[in-house]
Amino acid sequence: MELHLLLGIVNRLYDHLDATFRGIEGCDLRAIDWSDKLCINRPPQHGGEFNGEQCKKLLQGVHILERLIESDGTCESINKIVQTFKMFEDVRQKCFSMKLLHEYDQSIRAFESTYKDLNIPVTSKAHAIFDHVEAFI
Repeated sequence: MELHLLLGIVNRLYDHLDATFRGIEGCDLRAIDWSDKLCINRPPQHGGEFNGEQCKKLLQGVHILERLIESDGTCESINKIVQTFKMFEDVRQKCFSMKLLHEYDQSIRAFESTYKDLNIPVTSKAHAIFDHVEAFI
C-alpha cells in the first residue's frame, strides 16, 4: 500500500511543481532541473512515472530543489510545494518504515494542511493518507 501512495503523491507533486514553474514569468527553472541534479530521469515505461526508489530519492533531495530556487530568485512561490514535499517525506519516514515513529499522526495532519494549501485536487491517494493511514496503523 505504501508504495502506491508514495508513487501517486510524489509524481502528482512533481507534475504540480513543473506546472507552477512554467506559470511563473521570468522563471527559467523546471522540475526536470531538480531531478537531473539528483541523476533521476522519468522512465518511458509505466506511464512516465518515477518508480519507488526515484520517489524516495526526490524526497530526500528536496534541499537541492531549495538551492535551485534560492539561486534563481524569481520562483519564491514554489516554497509551498517544497514544504509539501518535506511534510510528505516526514510522513514517509514515520509511517512507511519498519518502525513506527512517534507523532506520525501529527505528520499526517501537517502534510494534509500543506497539501490542501496548494489548492490542487485531493487525489484518492492523498485522501488515503489523510483519512485512512492512521486508522490502518
